[in-house]
Amino acid sequence: MLTQTLRGLERDGLLTRTVTLSMPVRVDCELTPLGHSPL
Repeated sequence: MLTQTLRGLERDGLLTRTVTLSMPVRVDCELTPLGHSPL
């Protein structure tokens, strides 16, 4: 469920996801400028 939510936020331009192929796989998420803007 968390993965689906994060992918949706990425699709909407609110965050970026960076996948690092290691063992285990690492995924870092960061808010975009749009994600920092107030509603």
